[in-house]
Formats: sequence, C-alpha cells, structure tokens
Amino acid sequence: MPPRRPGGKYKGKVGRFKGEETLLKEAAEKRAQALQDHIAKLEAKRETDLRAAEELKKRKQDEEEALKQRILNFLLGGKKGNVAKFFKAWVVGAEKVKKEKKVIHRDKSWRKSCSCLVEHLPGQCTSYMRLTEPGFQLPFDAALRSGGHFLA
Repeated sequence: MPPRRPGGKYKGKVGRFKGEETLLKEAAEKRAQALQDHIAKLEAKRETDLRAAEELKKRKQDEEEALKQRILNFLLGGKKGNVAKFFKAWVVGAEKVKKEKKVIHRDKSWRKSCSCLVEHLPGQCTSYMRLTEPGFQLPFDAALRSGGHFLA
C-alpha cells in the first residue's frame, strides 16, 4: 500500500471561497515578492556591469602601461640602469631650470627699475650688464656687455 499523503487525497482539489480581504492580502504579498525579485535582478545586473567595467578599465590601464614601458625601453635602450640615470638627469635639469627662471626674474626686475634717462630705450640701456660676476673678460667683450664703447 502506498504511503499516505499529508492532508489527505483531496488536499488542494477542493477550493474554498476566499474573502475580499484575503484576496487583497495575497495580491499585496505577490506584488511585494515581485518587487523584491525585480530589485534583486537589478542589483545583480548592476554588480555584473560594475565588474565588467572595472575589468575593462583594468585591461585598458594594463595596455597603456605596457605601451608606456615599450616606449620607455625604446627611448632608453632597454637597459636596466638607464631609467634611474635619466631620472636623475631630469631632476638636475629641473633644478637648473628653476635657477634660470630666478635669474631671468632678477634680470627683468633690474630692467624695470632702471632709472636711465635714455628716452629711446626705456629699461633697455644695458646698464644692468655692469652687475655681472667678477671674472676674466676680454676688453672688447667687457665693453660690449657693459654697454660702453670699446674705443671711447
């Protein structure tokens, strides 16, 4: 003899009359469940989209990094110590550029503060050239740099 079914052989076969409140309650539960399912699907889709976007971004960054490395190897000859050597040279060059900018700024400031009465050359009378560091200069070069005349 087969095992007995829980609830008897007529369970679910005979429907009962449901009231209006029960129908409304079941409809609200179905709507809530459908909304939760929809939200779960949207969150899963959003997560997969984010993962795909991150993977694409990482792949693109890896390609760019590989391209930069190939260019660097091409420019520097691909030897091991060249990157450090070129970086140190760049640091020295950057310091020199800063010093040159300061010198140019001082030079411009000196020209602006010139009170020479040369009307056709305001600030361009080359008197600032007289303030050079002491050192050996040939007479002709010294005369040219000081704004004077060699034969005068």
